[in-house]
Amino acid sequence: DMVMNQAVVIMPDEPTGIALPHAENATVKAIYDTTGRRLNEMRPGVNIVLYNDGSTRKIWVRQQ
Repeated sequence: DMVMNQAVVIMPDEPTGIALPHAENATVKAIYDTTGRRLNEMRPGVNIVLYNDGSTRKIWVRQQ
């Protein structure tokens, strides 16, 4: 009987997506939830953060 217990792990050397540079001094302009409602502060779940340089990021906040 031949037993094959092998795993293949592929680790890319470089990111595979296209990333735009994010300015170190960018400030938060607005925060939105996934339905597009503007929030005063980040809440548990996915938050979409718009920065003053026009970039956006999706940030996950855990519920405490």
